[in-house]
Amino acid sequence: MKLSGKQISAAISLAGWEKRDLQEKAGISIPTIRNIITEKHTPQKETLDKIIVAFDEAGIEFTDNQGVRLK
Repeated sequence: MKLSGKQISAAISLAGWEKRDLQEKAGISIPTIRNIITEKHTPQKETLDKIIVAFDEAGIEFTDNQGVRLK
């Protein structure tokens, strides 16, 4: 699944998180998170998988139509 920076940013907000929370839960650095959100960097599959798992565990899922929702 390809995630947009807007989706990840929206998921952070929906979870009530800060970027630091995503860093801790997914094991990804803050600069990497910023680069993904601003789309300056295309994340590797492993990084996306970590992001998806972190949000899945928080009860948030990404939809095929570039959306984000609570499970």
